[in-house]
Amino acid sequence: MFECTVREIAQVAHEANRAYCKVLQDKTQPDWVDAPDWQQESVIAGVKAIVENPSLSCEQSHEKWMERKLREGWKWGEVKSIERMEHPCLKPYKLLPEEHKIKDLLFGAVVRVLMPAFPGTTACESGPHQVQEETDTATPARPPDCCLSPDRQKEFLGDPPNPQANLEQPEQ
Repeated sequence: MFECTVREIAQVAHEANRAYCKVLQDKTQPDWVDAPDWQQESVIAGVKAIVENPSLSCEQSHEKWMERKLREGWKWGEVKSIERMEHPCLKPYKLLPEEHKIKDLLFGAVVRVLMPAFPGTTACESGPHQVQEETDTATPARPPDCCLSPDRQKEFLGDPPNPQANLEQPEQ
């Protein structure tokens, strides 16, 4: 499995949102490489919030984004204006138009899809989540039970699987 940094996940999430914004005729989103530092840092903060809490809802993610914007001096405005620091999405999630709620859904989906490539996270039937960091390289960190096959669970519990169990018995 390849690995991604938070910045790389943020870049992919930003570009996905930028492409979606183009569909909405919103051409205010620059390419990641042209995005100002404050914008990249905002996206990175959104990625970190989801990596730290994979069950974060779209509404919670939007609220965190909004809190950050307000702390930085942004205010609600009918039209997005970087110069005036105004944004039409600076309102409670439930008041957002559906197309803007989809942006939050898309952002979270991209982050969650890429999370297994981020060191310290994994994905399984339960969805992406963080795993225990290894503190002793002689003893590997135990992944959550939901990520382990029954044989791997036994291995971590001290009952190693029987390598002969899957071999066919010779005919007599």
